[in-house]
Amino acid sequence: PPQGYLPSGQQPMQMYPQPQQGYQYGGQSMAQPMVMQPYQPISTNSYGQPSSLNTSRVIIGPTDGRMSGPPPMAQQPIGISPMPIAYQPFIPSAIATGFDMMMTISGVYLKERMDTMDALLPFKKEMKFDFFAVDPSGSRASHLIFRAKEESGFFSRQMRGARRGFEMRLKLMNGEVERQEFLLLNKATTYKGQWDKGEMTVTLMEGQARVLGYIAAPFTCCQLLVQILDVARRVRYVLEGESCQVGLACPNCPFESCREVAFFLKDPTGNTLATLRKRTDIGTHISNMDDFMITFPPGATFEDRCLLMSAMVMVDYTYFMNRSHRVRMRR
Repeated sequence: PPQGYLPSGQQPMQMYPQPQQGYQYGGQSMAQPMVMQPYQPISTNSYGQPSSLNTSRVIIGPTDGRMSGPPPMAQQPIGISPMPIAYQPFIPSAIATGFDMMMTISGVYLKERMDTMDALLPFKKEMKFDFFAVDPSGSRASHLIFRAKEESGFFSRQMRGARRGFEMRLKLMNGEVERQEFLLLNKATTYKGQWDKGEMTVTLMEGQARVLGYIAAPFTCCQLLVQILDVARRVRYVLEGESCQVGLACPNCPFESCREVAFFLKDPTGNTLATLRKRTDIGTHISNMDDFMITFPPGATFEDRCLLMSAMVMVDYTYFMNRSHRVRMRR
């Protein structure tokens, strides 16, 4: 049939909506096409315009380019906040695993922890340690990352002193809450007449348990020496200290130089990489405790970092457990 032909009895289909009241264009009522953002509810006011929308985002007018309503304004991109996002500082306690923790921090600060009852009881108690992160500037951070407590026999502590064997479990912390076990340190007992000062095995407990390496304190004359060995017992690092340091001769002296003892971290070829520092926290005589800090050398692997952190515990037991500035009945 020719264009525009309709069978008799049928009305032509209305292609446009009915005119809406309140809008006149050229003396005729016209429809009001609208362009709106998706997923927004539509409600009209007494003028027939959407009332729940921003009117700057609604275009009212004919489709031939002319309009009698307010001009359209530039729209903001959807999903982009106009407010800047505040920088959130790094918090080690929020790290998910011990592996992420060790690979993020620049070093470790070890602090001996003593409760009031530990100081007052007339026998030797288990040692307790808190581990803090060291920031890139070399200062101790305020976030507690690990906590450890010695597990040993009562008579072994009273009779063998620093030569006693023990187990120590380092637990990942979230503030003051223990989260999960990270490392297991196992030190063998040494006996009188034994030349070396003992060896400690470091085992990773996170995920599948595996031995990371060993910390050994061989016999030396007029020198402080601790060796860090990998799982194949190859020397990875060496901690060396002079035996004639002022901090060893007069640890109770209040001068700063008398409160510190330094160990130099060296590679197997003898190159100095970093320094482990022991500092005595002098308060009352009963509360004199030792703090240790080490910065990881460049290129240190995850295993190296765990072994270096464990080496601080071995240094404390080997060279500072029975010294004169300690409370002997506690040690």
